[in-house]
Amino acid sequence: MGRSLMAALMKQGAKPIAITTSPQAQFPEAIAVLPWQLGQEAALIAALTEVDILVINHGVNVHGDRTAAAIAQSLEVNALSALRLMDGFMATVATPVNAAEPATKEIWVNTSEAEVGPAFSPLYEISKRLLGDLITLKRQDAPCIIRKIVLGPFKSQLNPVG
Repeated sequence: MGRSLMAALMKQGAKPIAITTSPQAQFPEAIAVLPWQLGQEAALIAALTEVDILVINHGVNVHGDRTAAAIAQSLEVNALSALRLMDGFMATVATPVNAAEPATKEIWVNTSEAEVGPAFSPLYEISKRLLGDLITLKRQDAPCIIRKIVLGPFKSQLNPVG
């Protein structure tokens, strides 16, 4: 989804920036790439000051694994890192001069169909539902618009069934 969204945004004149934890990730030359590490989201804040729309679209599916390590990884990747990215981005939102005017920045978060229906992976479902609840909580006092994107099921690396 991320690559398709970047291509569509570029057609509209946007200048997307890819933020990735994967050193092997490949992007078109026209796309700037910012590497980052889980737990170090604060290091991205300076770069996020220039961003108008932050799209959070990362996740991990440990499938049937229910070990302590799988629980920690699922919560960290699917919910907590997204929360830190949202918080860091919201810190870059300038208060409009006129309080009646909305901020010009937005956050779009791709949760998952697992947020609204059962998933084949219990930890994926739990962590994505937590992310959805955190978005609802953050919307209450957010200085910008936060949009929740809940896609229907499709075949991907996270969901090989589709």
